[in-house]
Amino acid sequence: MPIVKPDFSSLDKQKPNVAWTPGRYVLRVVDVSESEKLDKNGCNALVFKFEAIAGTNTSVVGKKISKWVSLGGSGSRYLFRLLKTLKPDYDGGAFNTQDLLGKVIEADVIVSGGRDGKDYPSVERVFEHLKPGSVANGMPKAIADAFDDFDMV
Repeated sequence: MPIVKPDFSSLDKQKPNVAWTPGRYVLRVVDVSESEKLDKNGCNALVFKFEAIAGTNTSVVGKKISKWVSLGGSGSRYLFRLLKTLKPDYDGGAFNTQDLLGKVIEADVIVSGGRDGKDYPSVERVFEHLKPGSVANGMPKAIADAFDDFDMV
C-alpha cells in the first residue's frame, strides 16, 4: 500500500463550521432535485435545498440546509404541507420544481444527533412566510427587518 502524506497546513485558515441552533428561520428555496435513492417504502424523493435568510442564529445566514421529502406513501404528507406552504393555490397535482425556486418560507429547524455522534440540523415544521410589518403578529423583529433586504416572491 502506498504511503500518502496529506497537507493540512491551510486548515487553520478556513472558517470554522458554523453550527445551526434550534429555532425559527426564514428560508429561501435554492434548489429542488430528485433523489438518487428511494425511501424505506421504495418511493422516489425530492431534495429541497434552502438558504437561510434570517432566524434564531444570524451567523448561519447564507448557509444551506436540505430537506429530503418522499414523493409517495405516508412520507408524502410532509411534501403536500411544504408545497401548500410554498404555493398556497397548490391542489395536489403535478408541479414544476422550477416554480418553487426563490420561494420563501419560515421553518422550525431542530438539531439532533446522528449515528456517527455528530449533530445534524433538520427542517421540520414549515409556515407561510410573514409579510413585512408582521412584527405585531408575533414575528421577531430581527426576522421582520430581514424582509426589507430582499424582494418578496
